[in-house]
Amino acid sequence: MPCNRVAIATLLLAVSVKVLAQNVGQCDAALAPTIEKAASDYALAQSYMYVNAALEYDKLKRSSAEERGTSASYKFFGAEYNESKSSSEFQEKIRDRLKRENFSMSESESRSSYRRYLSGPQLSAWSSCVQSVTRGGAVILLAESVSSSAFPIRVRWYPPAGVGTGTLVIRIRNGTIDDTNHLQVQLQGATEKAFIVEPDTSTRQIVLTAEIMGTADTLALPRAFPPAEPPKPSVIGAKPKTRMQITVPAADFVRPLNVALGGPNNTYGADVLLNGPPYNDRPNRAEFEFNASAGGTYLLKVEYAAADARPVRILLNGEVVIAEALGSPTGCWTTDCQRVLNQGRLTLREGLNVLRVERGSVFPHIRKFVFEPMD
Repeated sequence: MPCNRVAIATLLLAVSVKVLAQNVGQCDAALAPTIEKAASDYALAQSYMYVNAALEYDKLKRSSAEERGTSASYKFFGAEYNESKSSSEFQEKIRDRLKRENFSMSESESRSSYRRYLSGPQLSAWSSCVQSVTRGGAVILLAESVSSSAFPIRVRWYPPAGVGTGTLVIRIRNGTIDDTNHLQVQLQGATEKAFIVEPDTSTRQIVLTAEIMGTADTLALPRAFPPAEPPKPSVIGAKPKTRMQITVPAADFVRPLNVALGGPNNTYGADVLLNGPPYNDRPNRAEFEFNASAGGTYLLKVEYAAADARPVRILLNGEVVIAEALGSPTGCWTTDCQRVLNQGRLTLREGLNVLRVERGSVFPHIRKFVFEPMD
């Protein structure tokens, strides 16, 4: 009889854990890509729908026509929605379509993929949902890109009410952080912390787990996030769109790592991006989001100052486009030596583009990026 009670208790615990995981999984609805983000990287929409099609069907059913018009799920998968009579049928149609589009990520990799390029409001909505479900805190792992060399990840912790500090434990498989696959870090209050992952030489998934105060999150990363273009209807007689010069100030950075503007007392220019306080030697990174009126080939020019060579790596929409940019010294670090220098040709997408600049050490002093259309 006692054995039966233990078995029943174990079964009930397993069921409750499964139900809780399903409820927490519903919070990912807050992470759905916007139309603009999905248009710039259709793989975001593919990966989100691969995991959450049934959830999106129920959400679209509850939405007004106006609300559906602002939904990326409806914009890109509206035909499948209109042909479906249930969430299960919608999910089956979505998976069939993704298979035809040669989408090949697993469910765990898909979940990691659609977590790229999240906004502050999305993360706040997600954390509020998780905390309401679990009655505790929330932790999330994020990676905007992966590569065969070092790449950054972020951990964001939302502590439960009344809790000030906690010990974050990160475990990593098929890679290391600070030369270890298991590290502990003390976090103070609501915190976001960045780490640099060094992948091993295998081709297997890089799997990270972050745990703090009984709350955990897992990130399963493929060795590369495959880009994808959304299907576009053919338009007969459509005029080609005009490409315009695009200027992106370095001061408009997002998702930074160890960078700031100006330096001590704005010595190097209030609009100049460089290594941040306490100004010691450490990795630097920043991203920039901008729109192109038309896709095509552009020449990238960058205005920067550097007394010594500090080459950076430049990624565009998750892909390395210039492995060593900004490598030429300009004479000094101050604004007197700011120079606009050609860095190379690259291809922009129509609509939203995401530029990432990163270096394993400190940046040169960067003022702006200029994209000039090429014939």
